[in-house]
Amino acid sequence: MAMQLQRGQQVRVNAYGGKQPSVIVVEDRGNVVLICKPQEFEAARTEKREPISVGFRKEDVLLPKSASSEIGTENAKSKAGD
Repeated sequence: MAMQLQRGQQVRVNAYGGKQPSVIVVEDRGNVVLICKPQEFEAARTEKREPISVGFRKEDVLLPKSASSEIGTENAKSKAGD
């Protein structure tokens, strides 16, 4: 079972062009994680609204190395099978 990501948690994602931007988790929906830029998350909190977010496949979400979870294990397994 994969770890549930928490709202406000900072993670990196595998994005287009090999980039790995740092983003904020808005909502974990199982196989899809809603994310936004840190600036948008703070603006939404200040303005008391939901952040404008986009969905990323959970397999493309990278946790900080200090966090241990099965998400990293799933990433390794999917890459090994490619």
